Amino acid sequence: MFFITCFEKCEIDVATGMPDVGDTRTVGYYEDLEICKRALHENRCDIHEFLYEYAVVECIEPGIYLRAKEIEWFQWDNEKGGFFEIPKPQCTYGCCNYALG
Repeated sequence: MFFITCFEKCEIDVATGMPDVGDTRTVGYYEDLEICKRALHENRCDIHEFLYEYAVVECIEPGIYLRAKEIEWFQWDNEKGGFFEIPKPQCTYGCCNYALG
């Protein structure tokens, strides 16, 4: 499954050196990556909620304690009214499995 998780921000906490993503929410999942991307591009059901600036799509197979296989990052674009692909943010290096913890 391809899980969509949104983040309020994406920066490094200077005190801990760990990512600070603010408020987060896994908004849903799809069986197909292209449908996931379309949902983000179209801001379906207002995924942005005037709060979330970043989103990640993680492919996680059924099972226990599995790591995400495919990871794609997105950032909100005010002009386009949706989330669009970006390179992996520097502050997220070393972290994964946002959807399931």
